[in-house]
Amino acid sequence: MPNTKDEFYSLIKLADDGNSEANWMVSVIYQQSGNNVEAEKYYQRSIDRQDDYMGPSAVNLGYMYDKNNNIKKAMELFHQAGDAGYYGGYQAVGTECFLGRDIPLDFEKARFYYKKAAELGCYEC
Repeated sequence: MPNTKDEFYSLIKLADDGNSEANWMVSVIYQQSGNNVEAEKYYQRSIDRQDDYMGPSAVNLGYMYDKNNNIKKAMELFHQAGDAGYYGGYQAVGTECFLGRDIPLDFEKARFYYKKAAELGCYEC
C-alpha cells in the first residue's frame, strides 16, 4: 500500500500499465475512500482483462451496484465471478437469495449457490 501521494500515483501508473496487483490495490483504495467512479473503472478493467483479481473485482463491483439499487447488474457480476471459479461470486448470489431484499426470498436457491460456493472452497458456506 502506498504511504505518500507520489507512491499512490506510481501505483496508478503500474495499474495503467497492466499490473493486476496494482490495479486491485487502486480499486480498493478508491472504493474505501468513497471515489466509486474511479473504483468502478479499475474493477471493470480487472474484469475485462480477466486477470488474477477478476473474481473479487466482480464481487466488489457487484456490491457497489447492489448498494445503488441495481440488483440485476449486481447479480450478473456475482454470477460472472462464480462462473470464473471464484467462490465469493456464488456466495454473494446465495446471500442475496437468502435475504430476499431486492429479489424474491428463495432458500432453495440460496442453498444451491452456497453449495456451489463450498465446492469452490468457501468454508463458510
